[in-house]
Amino acid sequence: KSLNFLLKEGARQQFLIKVGDFGLADIRKETIRQTNCNNITPPSTIGTVQWLAPELFAFGRPTLASDVFALAVVFWELATGLIPYEHSNESVIRLGVCHGERLVIPTEVPDQFRDIITRAWAQDPNTRSTCPMIIDAI
Repeated sequence: KSLNFLLKEGARQQFLIKVGDFGLADIRKETIRQTNCNNITPPSTIGTVQWLAPELFAFGRPTLASDVFALAVVFWELATGLIPYEHSNESVIRLGVCHGERLVIPTEVPDQFRDIITRAWAQDPNTRSTCPMIIDAI
């Protein structure tokens, strides 16, 4: 999600971007599992619902494809300046994403960027763009 992108201004007004929170959700889930006195299973989904790929709601296992889906939502944020699903509850988001609904990309977003976003958040993880494909498109 966009909150995990850390920006720092470098030399000559260039920006350095670092991505944080690699695997922390997995560590947190394992910690909950190990310390839970009641043996109650933690939720199967990992991450913040607004950026989750549809397959994570079913399987709960992050993959490179699910990371690309989340990146597509971040690209949507960059294109719109909005918070994804700002006024929706988690159940509505889950249901919509699982049924192939996506955030609306405004018509003023350039076609090339629209295509990058659309391919990156494809419903089928096997047809999503890969990171090298996104880099080539940019």
